[in-house]
Amino acid sequence: REEKRAMGKNQKKAKLDITKGETVLAMDVTENQIYQPKTRATAVVYEQLLAALQRHLGDQSPDVLRGAADEVLAAIKTDGILDAERKKNCEEVLGTVTEEFFGELF
Repeated sequence: REEKRAMGKNQKKAKLDITKGETVLAMDVTENQIYQPKTRATAVVYEQLLAALQRHLGDQSPDVLRGAADEVLAAIKTDGILDAERKKNCEEVLGTVTEEFFGELF
């Protein structure tokens, strides 16, 4: 069981080894993106995140919103950084965000 968990973790965080000639073009992005809520509670929160992103980004396709959600989740869940850095990382995806909107995301 531990081996399966370790395998799952390794699959989630695919890294490129440029010394072996690997490129982003060779990656299967469908495996590395699109968060899938596992419980009803996380599904509700995820839907709220998507709604907030839609209000901020305007009329975008569901794929764009889910991709933005993935990036925002990665930015706000990064350990060992200050909230200001988290906000900056979110702004790289979303453009300028207010403190109020960042608080809604975080």
